[in-house]
Amino acid sequence: MRSKSKPFLLLAAALWALAAITTCSAAQADSPAALGLSGQWTAGLSLRIPSEAGPGEDEPPLSLWQELQLALSARLPGHPKAAESGWQSSFFVKTRYRGESPVGVTPDQAFPAGNTLNVDELWVGLSSPRGLAARAGRLHFQYGPAGLLAANPFDGLAGLELSGSTRPRLRLSGVLARLDTSYVTLLPYVYDTDSYWVVRGEFDPVPGHTLGVTLLGDGLADERGVGVDWQRKSSRHSYAAELAAFRASPGADNFQGWVLGGVLSVDLWQGADFLVNMNLGSIHPGFTPLASNLASAGGELNFSNGTSGLEINTSWLVRRDILIESEFSLLWRWQRPDLRIHGRMTYGAAPGLQYQVAVTWRQAGAGLQTTVSVNQRF
Repeated sequence: MRSKSKPFLLLAAALWALAAITTCSAAQADSPAALGLSGQWTAGLSLRIPSEAGPGEDEPPLSLWQELQLALSARLPGHPKAAESGWQSSFFVKTRYRGESPVGVTPDQAFPAGNTLNVDELWVGLSSPRGLAARAGRLHFQYGPAGLLAANPFDGLAGLELSGSTRPRLRLSGVLARLDTSYVTLLPYVYDTDSYWVVRGEFDPVPGHTLGVTLLGDGLADERGVGVDWQRKSSRHSYAAELAAFRASPGADNFQGWVLGGVLSVDLWQGADFLVNMNLGSIHPGFTPLASNLASAGGELNFSNGTSGLEINTSWLVRRDILIESEFSLLWRWQRPDLRIHGRMTYGAAPGLQYQVAVTWRQAGAGLQTTVSVNQRF
């Protein structure tokens, strides 16, 4: 695989320099900086009862955990001449700490306590009142309602994102980044880092409807893809559909040429205090983009490569301080059924303070998991 880092480094360095100049100019301006600090602390107790105990079990049956997230944002006015035109620079950083300790573990059980601290997101940006914007740094993004081809909720990517509107109801955006593949093992066609770029266009033909097209120009080791999606937002029956074609690197073991993946999400029943949603999806086994919202790529969807099936999600606001949610999913992966049932009740004790009880049962090995947690936002 040929290295393509020079154009990316030059472009990223240019934007960083521009943002730095704007930030320095802002420090000399008379207007004060707009700062914002937010975060949340969550702690809980998790009980796991696996349905299939085996030698590969690597999670303790009972554990205490906590997670702390902090986000700092700053918006600085630029040079007086730039401020007159409305250009602004911004800075954002988000850190995350998570610690987990097993409870009631005997000496012969090897369940080490896990503690992680990482910078989840860090970027500087420029924006104009006409809708032009740029961000550079460690970014999170998702292109498309499902993010089949381009999304990275699992980890930030070091890169540059540009977005803007060329005319009313038409929006363009794109990401140029570097993929860190040092954790990807046993792939002889992959280096430690690789270039990545994706572009997207959105058009609103009529109010409430959005047509989008996403093009994955270069993923991991020459991954390619193109996707089209349609969204309709309404107070009664919203829906979103995304269909994508993907081709893995020709040197990959799972190379199967161009394959398809699609997801449809429909709000079947929606009211002031309840929602019933259905998701349908089918993903080809060879649909394996590295930066994707699929579960097999570390994303937030329940669908993985080689998965087909449906999900039913409900949300019911019993009263202003009690929310009950449920999820029923019946998926088939590699021609095997994977049934999952999830329920969650959230109680808002005070502004920013929540107590939550969640129960999940999964047929495929995970068994039953119960979590009791408290969440404080500030």
